Amino acid sequence: MISDPSQWQLLFLQNFSGEYFGVSQMPIPKFDTPIFSNSLVRVKITSSNALATWVRAGRVSQVVDAGGVGSVFATHFMTLDEYKIIDCSKFASYSLRVSLPKYFKQATISIFGYAGAL
Repeated sequence: MISDPSQWQLLFLQNFSGEYFGVSQMPIPKFDTPIFSNSLVRVKITSSNALATWVRAGRVSQVVDAGGVGSVFATHFMTLDEYKIIDCSKFASYSLRVSLPKYFKQATISIFGYAGAL
């Protein structure tokens, strides 16, 4: 059952910080994860410097190989500090492209794959 935490395995955990050039901060660039094969993934984005009014945490897109070119199959908008379960069962392998809001100075992304039977 997907509500059982023991059925989820950590696939990706990364902390990102914006780059500073003098007094200007460059936004955290969008990035692609390694390739996954789990039918379901659970994604969470947090930020240690988020203001209490921040709700949006960017978007996560499922990227599939379309003859050597990465094509976006589906895009999901993320809420800060909340897990989102994404169904990736239409393709055997894929990566996730994460785009964070430009005002984020720091973000942590955790991705878990469902290991149980569906």
